Amino acid sequence: MDHRQSVRFISAGRIAIGAVMLVAPRRGAASWVGPDGRSGALTLLVRSFGAREVALGAGTLASLDSGGPARPWVMAGVVADGLDAVASVLAIRHLGRRTSLGNRHGGGACHRGWHRRPRPGRLIPAHVAGSDQPA
Repeated sequence: MDHRQSVRFISAGRIAIGAVMLVAPRRGAASWVGPDGRSGALTLLVRSFGAREVALGAGTLASLDSGGPARPWVMAGVVADGLDAVASVLAIRHLGRRTSLGNRHGGGACHRGWHRRPRPGRLIPAHVAGSDQPA
């Protein structure tokens, strides 16, 4: 699988997860934060999270399809996933270790994405950046 396919796969996953959060927020919230996720108060937050995921995924796919730079969209996703992981770690005492640890999977993806980011003097693959100019 090349970089373009990986980015497309992750983006499609973001859209799918976001759609579930938008359509069935109570079910999504329960899997995200545990039994408290079934409360009505969290549905707004879960739907907001879902909308963010759909927007990041769709923006990345649209950028790839148009031949434009996908890097800003990918990095926005990396930052969002990283902040979700930090928030989950901070919530361990409220959510319990099992639920919080499950949410840290995004942190691993964030860590890999951050360390694979283009750096000065390092070429960005043309299909991701929209050109083959150094970052």
